Amino acid sequence: MATKYERYILPRLKEIKLWAEQGASQEEIAEKLKVASSTFRKYRKEHPELEEAFQIGDEAAVEEVEAALFKAATGHTVTIKKQIKVKDGDGSEHIEDAYEEQYIAPNPTAITFFLKNKRPKLWNEKLTVDGEVQGGIDISFTNLQR
Repeated sequence: MATKYERYILPRLKEIKLWAEQGASQEEIAEKLKVASSTFRKYRKEHPELEEAFQIGDEAAVEEVEAALFKAATGHTVTIKKQIKVKDGDGSEHIEDAYEEQYIAPNPTAITFFLKNKRPKLWNEKLTVDGEVQGGIDISFTNLQR
């Protein structure tokens, strides 16, 4: 006799991968499958094909967000579709599609997030001091620049 996993989860591996690609969490996928989160976690440990479907989908979602973050941090151009009224020679009007390029400027928050995560030693706001201190120490910071 087939197990619950074989009857209810295994046939839905493609859906699970798709949900993970769309950014669904492990808990959200478990809810869609109508199983407890703990059961879904257990199935992931016991069934490599389920773990692989979830990981491949999850990685695709992360890569898509990383690409969007990079575009937001660096700026990009988008094509906007607009509909315009055009007069014909006989005085009647009709609607045509017009396309316009629009530049989206870099987002300062995205820039900050990107740099703090990609180059934390240069862009992290925390100051780390290594070494031993003997006696008292007096530290003063003025006009700090990168």
